[in-house]
Amino acid sequence: MPKADTYKYCEKHLFSDVEVMRRDKVPEAVISRIVRIRDLYNQWLQTPSMSERAVVLRLCSSYGIQKSMAYEDVRLIKMLLGNINRASKDFHRWRVNAMIEKTYAIAEQRKDTRGMNAASMAYIKANNLDKADSNEINWDEILVQPFDITENPEVLGIRRVPGIQEKIRRMKEKYFNEDIEDVTYEEVDLNEGLFKNEE
Repeated sequence: MPKADTYKYCEKHLFSDVEVMRRDKVPEAVISRIVRIRDLYNQWLQTPSMSERAVVLRLCSSYGIQKSMAYEDVRLIKMLLGNINRASKDFHRWRVNAMIEKTYAIAEQRKDTRGMNAASMAYIKANNLDKADSNEINWDEILVQPFDITENPEVLGIRRVPGIQEKIRRMKEKYFNEDIEDVTYEEVDLNEGLFKNEE
């Protein structure tokens, strides 16, 4: 089975019951692999300091698989722990954060303020919390959109009305009469009376 399909099954059914996977027609070989991956996924979450080699050895000893298959399982676990496009970086960030949190907890238990401060600083640095968010817009990179002027309403999905120009001309003749009367009006001072209470 292609690796991409295996990953999709893992992503969808990592925590599904075996019967649910069977109803979804997941192949039996993939079901046993998902169960194996789930087991080590949970163990690695609980013990992020566990090395990749230790995970491989545990897979080989617990499930009797070859090292090459175990390394492939580790790759899938790392992808599941992090984003598929940035699996390695997200995984390591998650792992570093878990280690820092553990360090902070030990320092706090020992009432070691220096250790707590060092762990806090490491957490800030690891997650780039000391840097401003880059929300600045680079105006030079924004391209002007090329717009073509058209009288065709069909580009908007509107049906063309037959004889529309003639209708417009008739409406103008009817309503745009040149004999418009001038109307007298009186200008109003909008500020008048606004400041009476201040006097």
